[in-house]
Amino acid sequence: MTNFVTEKTDVFSFGVLLLVLLTGRATRQGEIHLIEHVKLLVEQDRVHEAVDPMIRGNGGEAIDQQQLEASIELALRCTDDSGEDRPLMIEVAKEIQRIERSITAAP
Repeated sequence: MTNFVTEKTDVFSFGVLLLVLLTGRATRQGEIHLIEHVKLLVEQDRVHEAVDPMIRGNGGEAIDQQQLEASIELALRCTDDSGEDRPLMIEVAKEIQRIERSITAAP
């Protein structure tokens, strides 16, 4: 049981790290909590507003929107309130590989 809890905690921490990297924001800015802020933007179909402009691309090459959304969704699944609903780390690794393959397969 302890290994299960530890792995789910590690997955949560990884999800937070991924959100910080994708958004360029701290986990908390004043009263704004990063996870809740990103969830709200996703629910409002405004994912692009959550992402750091350096990643979105300002006139330069930008990451594919589907890949970006998949990365945000993965991060949110990793930070789900219910530990039981979080993926296992092996599932996270497989999803990252799938996202990476979609990048290399893109024209």
